[in-house]
Amino acid sequence: MAKKALAGEIVDEEDEDELLDLFFRVGSRCVPAKDEIRSALLNAAHKEILQVKYALDCMTASARASLQLYLPDASSTIAMLDAKRPTTRKVISCCSPHP
Repeated sequence: MAKKALAGEIVDEEDEDELLDLFFRVGSRCVPAKDEIRSALLNAAHKEILQVKYALDCMTASARASLQLYLPDASSTIAMLDAKRPTTRKVISCCSPHP
């Protein structure tokens, strides 16, 4: 649908409704004119990418601080992974027979 809009091929009301829904989700209340659709779609995509990047940056900072408490260096990370690695003995100890 966005490809149709960029190519200027919006021909029916259903396409316009989908385009209006897309622009409504990114904060616009109307479909821009045909000569402004490309820049409006690019702005909407840019805004969405920035919002995702901001969220990822916040999560990264938080996760980094949390993980440093538990995994201060590479050797402790490797030791933790080795402790969690499944072995036959560990798997069998998790199983309990039921008659």
